[in-house]
Amino acid sequence: RRGSIASKIKQMFGLENHEEKEKFERSVIEILAHRSNVQRQQICITYKKIFQKDMLEELKSGLNGDFQDAVEAMVTDPVLFDVQLLHRALFELLTIDGELLAEIICSRTN
Repeated sequence: RRGSIASKIKQMFGLENHEEKEKFERSVIEILAHRSNVQRQQICITYKKIFQKDMLEELKSGLNGDFQDAVEAMVTDPVLFDVQLLHRALFELLTIDGELLAEIICSRTN
């Protein structure tokens, strides 16, 4: 099953027109949204084994905006994602984003 999911993702790249892009985005949602983070991580690992390419980088090449950000959050390991958000909140923004810091620090479990 994992191989078929990776194959489906691989088939979606290179879509040019609006209808194909919408189909691509619906397929990404279908594949990722109904799975746990552990399952999404397994899909990424399987994709890498089959295609020797990073699935996130492949997905990012076909997405943009908030949808790209959401997909990136979904396929990034939760700890790594939190670290990236903390780094952004502390070092990349012009001011420290206290709301973002509070969300990360207070809302995560062990």
